[in-house]
Amino acid sequence: MHEPEQPKQPRSWYEIFKDFLSPIILAVLASLLAFVFANKLGQQQQVSSEIQSKEMVLRDMMTKSNGPDVAFFTAVGERLTVHLQRYKELRQKIEQGNATEEMERAADFDQKAIYFFYGMYRVAVVDFLATKGFVLYPRIWMEEAFEGLNHGIVEEFMGTQERINLHPEEEAALYRYFGAMKATYHTGSKRADESSPDLFEFTLILTNTPSSPTPSDTPSNQYYHDSMVNELKKGFSRFQTQLQNNKIDFERIILAVEAMIGLDDYAFNTLFPQWYQQFKISPPVELHEFLSDPPEDFLRYPLPTFDETAGRTWCTERQNVWCIILENVPPALREKGGQKKNPCP
Repeated sequence: MHEPEQPKQPRSWYEIFKDFLSPIILAVLASLLAFVFANKLGQQQQVSSEIQSKEMVLRDMMTKSNGPDVAFFTAVGERLTVHLQRYKELRQKIEQGNATEEMERAADFDQKAIYFFYGMYRVAVVDFLATKGFVLYPRIWMEEAFEGLNHGIVEEFMGTQERINLHPEEEAALYRYFGAMKATYHTGSKRADESSPDLFEFTLILTNTPSSPTPSDTPSNQYYHDSMVNELKKGFSRFQTQLQNNKIDFERIILAVEAMIGLDDYAFNTLFPQWYQQFKISPPVELHEFLSDPPEDFLRYPLPTFDETAGRTWCTERQNVWCIILENVPPALREKGGQKKNPCP
C-alpha cells in the first residue's frame, strides 16, 4: 500500500538566499572589489609615473649648465645677508666710537662687497626672467612671489622703483661689468677667455684710478673701460651714502632673502616629496589653504642667515617671512576661493 504523498513545503527565505541570491551578490561584490582594486592600482601607477617624470625633469635640469640658476639668487642673497649683518654691527661700533682701525677697514670693504653682490644680483635677475622662467614652481602664485621678491630686493637697494631709475648710466655700467651670462653660475665647461665678476678686482676698481693702457688694449676698449669705471665709482658713491645714512632697510632685504629660500625649498618639496620621506606625499600648494599661516613644512627650522641676537624668535621671523611672500602675490591670487583674510597689515 502506497503512503500518500506529503505536500511540498515552500522554500524558506534562507534557502532562496543561499541557492539564488547569495551567488549573485558574491559575484557583484567580487566585481566591485576587482573594479576598486584596478582603479586604485591605476591611480598608484599614475602617481608613480608622475613622480618618475618629475625625477627625470629634475635630473635633466641639474645636469644642464643652467640648472642651478634658481639657487643662484639664494646663494648671492645669502652673501648679501652676511655682509649686511656684519656691516650693520661694524657701523654701530663706529658710531659708538668703539671701532678699531681694522674694523673701519672691514666696514669699508663690506660696503664695496654689498655693492658688488647687489650689482651681480641686479643683472642676473634680468637674465633669469628673460630666458629661464620658473621651472621649479608648480603654481603661478609661487612664480609671482619669486619675481616680486627679486625686484623688491633690487628696488630696496636702489631706493626707488626700477622703472623710474634716475641713473641709467650706472645700470649700463653694471651690465657691462657683470654681463648677463657672467652673473650666473657655470656648471658646465667654461672657455679660458671667458671672464667672470671678481670681488677683489671690483674693490680695486672702486678704490683706485683706472689702470694704464696695455699694449693689447685698443683706444676704444680703454675708453669703454674707463667710462665704465667712472660710472661704477659714481654709482658706488651714491650707494655708499645710502648705506651710511641708513636709507636701505637691511631687515626687509634679509626677510626677502629668507622668503626666497623658504619659497624655493617648499616649491621643491611639493614636486619631489618622496625623496625626503619627512614631508607629506602631496603637500598643499593652493595659496588659499594657508592665508592665515604658512604651510606646516615651510621653513621649519632657523636658517643660517637668522640673527638670533636681534631679539626675535624664529616663529616670529617665519611669520614675517610668510607675510613678505603674501605681499608679493597679486590680490587676485590671494583671494581665490572667496577667502580674503590676510594676517599681514
